[in-house]
Formats: sequence, structure tokens, C-alpha cells
Amino acid sequence: MQLIVLVPLGAYVAYVLVALLLLLVGCAVGAGRMAWERFRPRLSDELRAWIESGLARAQARLSRLFQPVDATPDDK
Repeated sequence: MQLIVLVPLGAYVAYVLVALLLLLVGCAVGAGRMAWERFRPRLSDELRAWIESGLARAQARLSRLFQPVDATPDDK
């Protein structure tokens, strides 16, 4: 009888932990973006260009990683 109660409770706890982790990641991304907007004018041009090129490369890699998958294969 205890197993019937513990399995849904464990799933609920896991769901809450994942939701809290996503919230924490969202807060970290927002704080990083705010810090970038605040300190970007103070950076040298070379450092700013280096950071922005690194961000562009990371964004390109992520967009290639998360490309949508076609449900039907091409018959070409």
C-alpha cells in the first residue's frame, strides 16, 4: 500500500524539482543579460567583439542542435 502512495509522490517531487531548476536557469539567464547590457559600454571594442563572436558561435551551434525534424522523409 505504501508503494502506491510513494510512486506518485516521488513523481510530484521530481516535477517540482525540475520546475525549480528551470526557474533558476531562467533567473540566471536574465541576470546575465542584464549584466551584459549594463557593462557592455565599458568594455573595450576588442573584448566586446570577442564576446559577441563567441555568443554568435554558441547560438549557431544550438540552432543546429535543435533544428526541427521532418515527420516525413524526403523522397528525392
